[in-house]
Amino acid sequence: MQEVFMKIWQHINKYDPDKGNLLWWTKKIAWNTSLDIIRSKHFSNSRLNEPLSDVHKHLLGDTNQVEFGLRKLTARLKKEHKEVVGLVYFEGYRQEELAGKLGIPLGTVKSRLRAAMKALRKLI
Repeated sequence: MQEVFMKIWQHINKYDPDKGNLLWWTKKIAWNTSLDIIRSKHFSNSRLNEPLSDVHKHLLGDTNQVEFGLRKLTARLKKEHKEVVGLVYFEGYRQEELAGKLGIPLGTVKSRLRAAMKALRKLI
């Protein structure tokens, strides 16, 4: 689990909100990290008889922990940043939809998301 958080922290600047949801991006990092561990020579042969889903859970813990950690960090943002992050990344709204829903320009949504990501990087 620590490896996953380290990779998220190290690569948060590569996250592009226009390409997808933050939660799915972090889950992809978690999945790839588990595959790296399975492929590594450090992986114990004693786990070969376990179902892959059990191995994945063992290596990563519950993916809800990742989401919980992200939500906990997001809760520390300013209200306007928390709102757009929650609706875009956790609720799945597209930026254009969110602008319409909140009655604000698309540029404002994008600015708030950029500012929120910058603040999250500092918190991590």
